[in-house]
Amino acid sequence: MNLSFAPRSTTTNSSWAYVDKVIANIHLYDSYGTHPASPGAINATGAAKTVIDAAMSQLGVPYAWGGGTAAGPSRGIHDGGVADAHGDYNKIGFDCSGLTLYAYAKIGISLCRTAPVPSLRKGSGSRGKQDLPR
Repeated sequence: MNLSFAPRSTTTNSSWAYVDKVIANIHLYDSYGTHPASPGAINATGAAKTVIDAAMSQLGVPYAWGGGTAAGPSRGIHDGGVADAHGDYNKIGFDCSGLTLYAYAKIGISLCRTAPVPSLRKGSGSRGKQDLPR
């Protein structure tokens, strides 16, 4: 993958450190020389292989906001915004959490559809692990 960007400003911008890290990781992953869709590209066994195979078997299934269950792809949902603009409520497919719960269901693990973590809103103070649901 060949990535090129406009020259950086001489002004210090802390986000460039993050961009540099992401680009370095892209180059690292590219150096492995395999594509996840290639047969045998992922060397896993047991439960890990089952989860990976389940997720990989869904390559090509459309993205649909709110789509996907433990049983497979499902109709997306309305979000009142960007997903609606793309018609996700009218697509059958997966979003990231739907695909994850589908793949893990193949080994008998039931996951929550969304993370039950308190939201952090501006001015709400910081939260630590003591604030997570038990």
